[in-house]
Amino acid sequence: MISLIIMVKLYSLQCLHKLKNILFIFVLISSLTLLNAGEIKISPTKINLYGNLNDKLCDNIKIYSDYNIINVETKWSNKNSHNLIEYNISLDNLGIIEEFNKTIYIKSYDNREFCFIFTKPGKYNGALVFLNNQSFVGAGLWISAKVIDNSTENNINSRLISITGNIIKEKIDNNFNFLLVLPSFLLLLLLILIIKYNLSAENLEKFPE
Repeated sequence: MISLIIMVKLYSLQCLHKLKNILFIFVLISSLTLLNAGEIKISPTKINLYGNLNDKLCDNIKIYSDYNIINVETKWSNKNSHNLIEYNISLDNLGIIEEFNKTIYIKSYDNREFCFIFTKPGKYNGALVFLNNQSFVGAGLWISAKVIDNSTENNINSRLISITGNIIKEKIDNNFNFLLVLPSFLLLLLLILIIKYNLSAENLEKFPE
């Protein structure tokens, strides 16, 4: 009987010890969850880039974070969509050069410059994503870029100017030729009138009334 009571007490102590361990693990997990329950905020929520081919196009982004380390990555798409799954085109295919740190170390707030160089003209749709690897917390913004090729446009404008200049020059030459012909024509007309006048005068002298 005494041994049974001892066994029950030992079992109770073991259960209590296990319960303490379970309670300790639960408190630890809850504490870690509370520690990781931070947030990342960014402003603005969209950036619009416009410029020439191979120019560095930049914009400033304000970052608010409860984490000291934030990883930054970009995603690109050929569609103007707000579905991040559709942003799956690689940088190599698009010819985009990114000039910013992919790992950011901040203390609650920072204002960073993010720059891109586009080696091909066209319209681009992207997403800039900010993540913390120690949690599932993240934030992002949309990127809209329009890149033009000024060299092509300058060539077209030069051709238009050249064509317009040739047309104007041709008109000036034609007008100048006309001005050269006009005095000759007037002189000839004047000569004809003089001859007719002389003939009329001679006829009057020969046949007076």
